[in-house]
Amino acid sequence: MKKLIILGIFALALTTVFTLKLHPAANAAPNHSATFVTGQITYVADGQVKAMDVTPFIENNRAYVPVRYLCNALGVQDAEISWDQASGSITVIHEGSSIKMAVGSASLLVNDREENMDVTPLLKEDRVFLPARWVAEAMGYEVKWDEAGMAVLVAPPGSLPEPGTVTPLPTVGTYENLKDLLAKTQAQRMVGSYPLRAAENTQKIMYDKAAGNAEADAAPDYSRTNVQVEGVDEADIVKTDGEYIYQVNRERIVIAKAYPATDMEIVSNLNFERKNFLPQEIYVDGKHMVVIGSTDWSRDYPIYRENLGANPSQMPYPYQQEMVKAIVYNIEDKTNIKEQRELELNGSYVSSRKIGQSFYLVANKHIRYYPLQEIEAPKPIYRDTAIKDGLLEIDYPDIKCFPDFTEPNYLIVAGLNLDRPDEGASVSSYLGAGQNVYASTKNLYIAVTGYKHTRRAGGPVPLIEIWPPVNRDETKIYKFSMGDGRLTYTAGGTAPG
Repeated sequence: MKKLIILGIFALALTTVFTLKLHPAANAAPNHSATFVTGQITYVADGQVKAMDVTPFIENNRAYVPVRYLCNALGVQDAEISWDQASGSITVIHEGSSIKMAVGSASLLVNDREENMDVTPLLKEDRVFLPARWVAEAMGYEVKWDEAGMAVLVAPPGSLPEPGTVTPLPTVGTYENLKDLLAKTQAQRMVGSYPLRAAENTQKIMYDKAAGNAEADAAPDYSRTNVQVEGVDEADIVKTDGEYIYQVNRERIVIAKAYPATDMEIVSNLNFERKNFLPQEIYVDGKHMVVIGSTDWSRDYPIYRENLGANPSQMPYPYQQEMVKAIVYNIEDKTNIKEQRELELNGSYVSSRKIGQSFYLVANKHIRYYPLQEIEAPKPIYRDTAIKDGLLEIDYPDIKCFPDFTEPNYLIVAGLNLDRPDEGASVSSYLGAGQNVYASTKNLYIAVTGYKHTRRAGGPVPLIEIWPPVNRDETKIYKFSMGDGRLTYTAGGTAPG
């Protein structure tokens, strides 16, 4: 069986000082960056998320990261890494230079220079774990420990982010990388891990003190939908503007004049029967009505038929698409309601918000990936009639990734300004997001579901040894700033439970 070689060691204490500096072994200037988080099956290399089949771990106040993946992240190919089982040594040859060390030995050989490390490489699960700081610095890189993120950061000298700096989310990059991510993260869930349970209602337990500053209509003298945050409207099946009542009634939207009561009558009736659209919720203001519902796209839709060749009848279930649709109407004339635009997102409806004339829609799309089939799993798709009537794909370089994802899901988020019906919506997709969403007047929060990996010295802890049960649940929370129908990622954090 092929031996996978793993490298890494890093002091947790920020006061630890290494007085010995190695001369770079590589001839080329360092131009890569990497982030390894302890307990996490994914790492980030040059802005792209990657998957491992092991996780970094901490032992004796040191963070151990996998050598093969560290070297790959710094531009070293697998063919340039060799393992000698007889001597227990590993050799890395890159850019005409070499780095060599052995299990149980503090000697580090950089080309012809021998240096003494303050630790020795470890052998766990037939794997070698080596000191990341020493090897990375030998290749000309700078290494830091991020205490808040429990992460090892590697980058060219002077380019590491300062504490508190918001770093962009990594991307998926390619379909081959996506397949690797799905395969390795799903395998990891089978051994030594606990599922993270998403908060039962994250929307109800988070609060943003920035609430109350959004653009809003003047305070009315009639009842409105109960909302979590003042100024942030939420969809409902019945809305009123004080004079008219708007109701979702099965496959119809009924608009009735309700004031004065003596003049009550139905003034408009939008019927979606046999139109492949089931309305669920609505928003209403003085100018617009937004109707949110679901559609069921036929599996022989042209954008997918191209992937099937001559056998569309053999298309697997993943290609049968569920879509959440938002239809925007101008309702200034209640007797002559006019459709302005449609926006559809691939997946099931998660949540939505409306702040003034800014509307935000969130969908969750499960990736039904079948590794034994040759057909590529669909990319995230959407439809925006302000751009064109057909479907649009979000390509892999544009799909962001929450690094600690474990569930095969796309979170698709869209925003638009209702006053600009001809302007394309802002649509983005994220790999691994959960379904819990909360919004203040300024920010959108997403609670991400995952797994907490329980490891001991680089290996999984047998479930039988964990007794009594320990609560290792953890929720990742990501923050996006909102404004004028646009979303921007600004921060991330972790909460226990």
